[in-house]
Amino acid sequence: MSKKLKSINPNPANQIFQRSGTKASKEKQKEKEKKMNMARVVVVQQKQPAFSLPPSSLSDFSGIRFNQPIQYKQKVWHKPRSALQVTASSAKKILIMGGTRFIGIFLSRLLVKEGHQVTLFTRGKAPIAQQLPGESEKDFSDFSSKILHLKGDRKDYDFVKTSLAAEGFDVVYDINGREAEEVEPILDALPKLEQYIYCSSAGVYLKSDLLPHVEVDAVDPKSRHKGKLETENLLQSRDVNWTSIRPVYIYGPLNYNPVEEWFFHRLKAGRPIPVPNSGVQITQLGHVKDLATAFIQVLGNEKASKQIFNISGEKYVTFDGLAKACAKAAGFPEPEIVHYNPKEFDFGKKKAFPFRDQGVCVWRYMNAQVICLCMPIAHVLVSYPHKAYVTYLSNIVQQIDDLNHVHGCACIVLLSNEYGMMQHFFASVDKAKSVLGWKPEFDLIEGLADSYNLDFGRGTFRKAADFTTDDMILSKNLVLQS
Repeated sequence: MSKKLKSINPNPANQIFQRSGTKASKEKQKEKEKKMNMARVVVVQQKQPAFSLPPSSLSDFSGIRFNQPIQYKQKVWHKPRSALQVTASSAKKILIMGGTRFIGIFLSRLLVKEGHQVTLFTRGKAPIAQQLPGESEKDFSDFSSKILHLKGDRKDYDFVKTSLAAEGFDVVYDINGREAEEVEPILDALPKLEQYIYCSSAGVYLKSDLLPHVEVDAVDPKSRHKGKLETENLLQSRDVNWTSIRPVYIYGPLNYNPVEEWFFHRLKAGRPIPVPNSGVQITQLGHVKDLATAFIQVLGNEKASKQIFNISGEKYVTFDGLAKACAKAAGFPEPEIVHYNPKEFDFGKKKAFPFRDQGVCVWRYMNAQVICLCMPIAHVLVSYPHKAYVTYLSNIVQQIDDLNHVHGCACIVLLSNEYGMMQHFFASVDKAKSVLGWKPEFDLIEGLADSYNLDFGRGTFRKAADFTTDDMILSKNLVLQS
């Protein structure tokens, strides 16, 4: 039932040594052949050494640096000794479940560049390989000639079992799995699987008064991501080496979720940006290319075995701050921001804002806790790791210590205002940094600029602009002002 896959190019070692001279030279050639045969993968670039992925390696698909070679001499992270060193002899036969929409596009390129044999399992509705913005014809041709495809529906469990068992894979990256029942047939089909790497979500965490979320925090079995949580539980119950990645909000070129695109549409149209409540709600975004790097760094890493890692940006940002950051990154003037109370509107099934918004009270910095007592209307608690004081404000919250970009050690405002309690949603990435040696390449402004320049700024986007809910908010705002 399984379609035979086209393999990557054979090793050219046998074509290198064709003639021999003296007996000594023959012996020398045999020794070279022996070493070459130990590494049975294609040499993609002659000068490319075996390496652990450095921060600069994403220059292969990051904006204006796209066509520049990787600079291997730049500063490299100090990785744990047990972390995988990607060499020719460690090439894996890898299956990606999905891989043609967003995360998988960038992940598959890194894996192919590392010398792995990569197969995408999809329904075949989208092209298996699409040229990235700014990608050279040569690089795209090289990638598309090596990427493999297994067409099928992952919910056709019998086909999954037979096709995967027939092909055999060393590692599975599950990018689009939503339910545990979709994963079980894969595990059954691959009893000798070396690692199952799962894309979960930080949305599995139980709403808490203690932030940022860390990997040991309580989870919510009733969350809309409960299927991902059940999948993590399944992996833990099976005799399999697994790693789970929990991203927060993901952004970057080709993003199919209206995260930065939502702001870009309004900035381009010169419209005010409606932001719910006071706008100082804190959230967190992580660039897709940094997420792809994290997926690479858990591959074969003993310290990633049966572990969960939060992956996102290092800094946090307010809703108002995100609107201003998008404008700055894309070269637009600072936008007019209009705050509104969502409870005063009936938007039906339409989503008026791309982020969640409800209530929270406690800030965690490192291992210290700063309790933020939610005060009545117009009372704000501003908390630092070393001090805390309460300030009375007569009306609405003012921006304190430039909350456009909230750092881990900067002030945090948590409050109960005229619209009710707010929801802050962000997670610590300290575990990934300390255990994996992972570190984001992009700060927020750089990442948003990368997304804009390679996608929206070129006139491409996933969803057309829809200002229906904006008009409802703005029209009511004008009536209140008059």
